[in-house]
Amino acid sequence: MASQDSDEDLVRRVRAGDEAAARLLFERHLPSLRAKASARLPAAMRGKVGASDVVQEAWLAAYLDLEGFEDRGDGSFAAWLRTILERRVADEVRRHAGAKKRDAKREVRLATEAARLEPDRRQATPSVEVRDAEETARLRAVVDSLSEDYAAVIRLVHREGLTLVEAGARMGRTPDATRMLYNRALDRLADRMGDDATMR
Repeated sequence: MASQDSDEDLVRRVRAGDEAAARLLFERHLPSLRAKASARLPAAMRGKVGASDVVQEAWLAAYLDLEGFEDRGDGSFAAWLRTILERRVADEVRRHAGAKKRDAKREVRLATEAARLEPDRRQATPSVEVRDAEETARLRAVVDSLSEDYAAVIRLVHREGLTLVEAGARMGRTPDATRMLYNRALDRLADRMGDDATMR
């Protein structure tokens, strides 16, 4: 009966370590996220940035920042997820618009870092800042524990800000092969994060 659970119920299950609930939650929102990303990406960028890439990155950011979600009743998770997607699209638009004006290496960040996801967190309390720093350190450690290819594709996309096409070119892989590798890497990362949370 899990498919009849509300988003907020599924979020509670994911926080408790239920990976099946995480997959169900993603599958439930995938069509609307794809449609929104396709509609929001400027036509001139669609050859360089795929809607699926943006959706995957937004979902990873949401998944890894799930503790930051505030349950405000029915529909609150969908609204929160849309906000993260819109920020990711805006990031891509800014990155491509200003690509010739800045060095991408100066923007080395993981998607879970609070300043990227929610700029207003820069005024967070010391305890929240400590928690965010701990979560970022934990994520980096788990990424580092993955196989070389999995860790590399995640770093290229989330630390260097490359698209999957660009990451694939760097790794000598086709776009389709890179997308498959990235999806498997996310699955393994989710598994490791879940195992790590269980042991804590």
